[in-house]
Amino acid sequence: MFDIIAEPPVSVQGKQITKTNVDLKADNSEELLVAWLSELLSFSYAKELIFYGFEIKQMDKNSLQAEASGINTEDCEIKTEIKAVTYHELKIEKTGSGWQAQIIFDV
Repeated sequence: MFDIIAEPPVSVQGKQITKTNVDLKADNSEELLVAWLSELLSFSYAKELIFYGFEIKQMDKNSLQAEASGINTEDCEIKTEIKAVTYHELKIEKTGSGWQAQIIFDV
């Protein structure tokens, strides 16, 4: 999502890094994915951050605890504004190599 919003930083060395904790619960994995991305998008605009690193501390199909690392938007080239995360055509599938998700953003 943040690769759509901004050019990813070549390096974060020398930039101020802000860490944000996220603790979410949902009824199922689809709702959890939308809640996770929506929370990150909200934090991004409120705190003027572009997130680039994520540490999942605990996750199951109904809950997530994570830490997101971000840098100031002034240190990035902004490309596109994402207004919202949608449920439209949302899919989460188990594949042979892991999990795959399809999600559409309102831009």
